[in-house]
Amino acid sequence: ATGKTDLPKCLHVVMTSNGNVYMNWQSRVMYSSYLRHAAEDGSIMKAFTRILHKGREDELMHEIPTMRFNPVQAKCDGWCDYPVADRSKAVEQWLETADSERCSHVVMVETDHIIVKSPSPEILMPRGQAMGFKFGYMNPQQSRLKKMYPEYFADGKKMPPTGNAPSVVNTVDLRKIAPLWARFVNETESPESVRKELGWVRDMYAYDLAALATGIEHELSECPESLLMAQPPADFELGNAFILHYTWGSEIYDKNEEFIWKFDKRSY
Repeated sequence: ATGKTDLPKCLHVVMTSNGNVYMNWQSRVMYSSYLRHAAEDGSIMKAFTRILHKGREDELMHEIPTMRFNPVQAKCDGWCDYPVADRSKAVEQWLETADSERCSHVVMVETDHIIVKSPSPEILMPRGQAMGFKFGYMNPQQSRLKKMYPEYFADGKKMPPTGNAPSVVNTVDLRKIAPLWARFVNETESPESVRKELGWVRDMYAYDLAALATGIEHELSECPESLLMAQPPADFELGNAFILHYTWGSEIYDKNEEFIWKFDKRSY
């Protein structure tokens, strides 16, 4: 594992993907938005890496700076129901490479994020502290996880109700989080009852549990206060954010409720 701790004070944007067609057009948009705003005077964004968890190279390898790692689930090169389960191990492996030593901080992003301005330097928090986005659907005292890992919830401790993306974490701290994150992902993929209870956000819960276990505090806020992200159409303004997350479909109607326009990443 890499051992450097005195890294240049800047932000490394890291995007994970399994390289399918659905994620690759989003990746192109995301990387284009990064290039535009990283070029702004004084931007703290100094590096970008796409972490590809796939068994072979894809068409974006030479278009977007990419490091490829073999997936835990080989079947995901074709189809699988939860390719996100491969993300944490790939991040752990990336953190063992020299590429992870380019900046003091990492911001983990999704393919369906768009950078709309250069971020505030305030997000580069001291070691031991991180910045995340508060997701209202994440339960900081998830009952199944409390039963499985009671030692981490002792004395009323709670998980940060967030996820890995978007989170801004000191690179040294992320090296502590990532192995536990990968371990918890693996341990919550079975039995089926655990998978069902934690649902599609189980990777997010695994990250939150790893943050709790390592004691790395996450400062959380929502739009418009968040320095990280806004989510249209649920959010009506950008606020302080530098990322837009287009996870939900948007529809526009005129004053007579006549349909004008819509966009949904799932049907694009």
